Amino acid sequence: MCIKYYLNTDDSGISTVFVTGRSEYWLEKVRLEISPPLGKEIVNIDDYIDLEQTIGLGFDFVNSEDFQVIFIKITKNRFIKDLGFHNCHIDLKFDCCLTLDHLYIGENVNIDMTSWNIITNKVTLLSLKTFKGYFSSSIPSVEKLTIWDDKDRLTEVLKVFYNIKTLSLTNSNIEDLDLNHLLRLIEANLSYCKKLKTIEANKQHEIKKIILRRCNKYIPSKEMKNLVIRI
Repeated sequence: MCIKYYLNTDDSGISTVFVTGRSEYWLEKVRLEISPPLGKEIVNIDDYIDLEQTIGLGFDFVNSEDFQVIFIKITKNRFIKDLGFHNCHIDLKFDCCLTLDHLYIGENVNIDMTSWNIITNKVTLLSLKTFKGYFSSSIPSVEKLTIWDDKDRLTEVLKVFYNIKTLSLTNSNIEDLDLNHLLRLIEANLSYCKKLKTIEANKQHEIKKIILRRCNKYIPSKEMKNLVIRI
């Protein structure tokens, strides 16, 4: 597998390194104008990114062996702001401590993070139905959780992120949404949950509103009626 690195720097000066094992695939998308430019191709990361610098880091189509070498090299003595995975099958298990702002999990990701100590404010799962990996038993630092395309793992995932204040759920097949254990939840945004029939919430929680888009089967109970906003 030929691994290539692409570097982008935003207006605030934060650099993001995109690591991919299928650069030809993305370059063709760029050529067809269905993907933004990949950025500057670089060979030696140390020539462009200083130690102790804060960066974003994304992996795409990278195998286990390459991931471990690259991940350790890049993250050593650097601060990772955002970390993302897309189309990665990483069949290894190692201890890892990370403090992030945002963790992104894209499509077709298989990675075991049960032994990772992750502190992050936000987690986004762009395709829960294709996610075959595992989180640690709990990640209490997460306050904002965004999930797209859930098939049958939502209840399991919500137990991991029990401290969230905001939940965004789009295109889930869940019928009965249990929010009882999310005692800090303030807002839930539910879109295109076409099978949703019931929502249960603990009376002790702090939830202020549940915003619904195209969840037509759901009819709120008396207890939930004042919280529901349909858009």
